[in-house]
Amino acid sequence: MSEASSRSITAHLTLRGFEEGDREVVLDLWVAAWREAMPAIDFERRREWFRGHLVQLDRLDYVMRCALGARERVVGFIALSPKRRHLEQIVVDHAEWGKGVGDALITEAKLLSPRGLWLDVNEGNPRAIAFYEKHGFRCLRRDRNPNSGRPIFRYAWGDDQ
Repeated sequence: MSEASSRSITAHLTLRGFEEGDREVVLDLWVAAWREAMPAIDFERRREWFRGHLVQLDRLDYVMRCALGARERVVGFIALSPKRRHLEQIVVDHAEWGKGVGDALITEAKLLSPRGLWLDVNEGNPRAIAFYEKHGFRCLRRDRNPNSGRPIFRYAWGDDQ
């Protein structure tokens, strides 16, 4: 998941590769963002699952990029596999919602996987659905999350549409 390059997106936002020191910050960000998006689910209880999931993504050669805001603070991240064209995670600090961080991260994902991307989104997350549709993703089908059993949609952008 480590990728050394970084680039400034705006005067207030930089994207760079995941560094080992980011792990706890990313875990905190993931729990907090999901808690805000889907408050009925206890994501704190899923923290250790996500810690292991990050290790698994690394083993599968997923790319992870962090968005840095003021004072080099991680305000968002993506995890994707250009080989599989899979966008596994896109998470933005709730305080940064609507400020362009998600836009920058989805643009980065498209640059890293220019032929296309697919993702699963919780059916009960209308904000995320609207975000993906705004960025050209289209719903392919309904499904169920294999871990939680919750209803999801499969979305795709690019050649996968």
